[in-house]
Amino acid sequence: MKILVKDDYVIYRKGICECIKEGFPNIVITEAGSNSNLSEAMSATGYDLVIVNFRTREQHQAAAQLSSAMQKFPGVPVIVMDYFEATGITRSNEIGFLPSNCSAEELLTSVTAFLFKRKDNR
Repeated sequence: MKILVKDDYVIYRKGICECIKEGFPNIVITEAGSNSNLSEAMSATGYDLVIVNFRTREQHQAAAQLSSAMQKFPGVPVIVMDYFEATGITRSNEIGFLPSNCSAEELLTSVTAFLFKRKDNR
């Protein structure tokens, strides 16, 4: 299984990846540090899950890019961190939300739910 993690801040991105690796040691994780990296990575290969964190200054651009990417790759679930900042993105079966101050257990619970939901739907 493969996960794409997008966060501008390296320390947050590395922390998210480390939490996921602890729960899923065999999972392949790709990191994206910007919105353009997110678009490139999503178009390059298929992912089972995408986790994104949008900063206030880029939320509208990021929401538009995420929407465009989801249209190109339907069925790929997304967890949006800091959902209160992600205006224009609404919850659905393929989009979940987590606050960036969630615990490692909450992150792993959400990752597990989306990964196994996707696996069951294949």
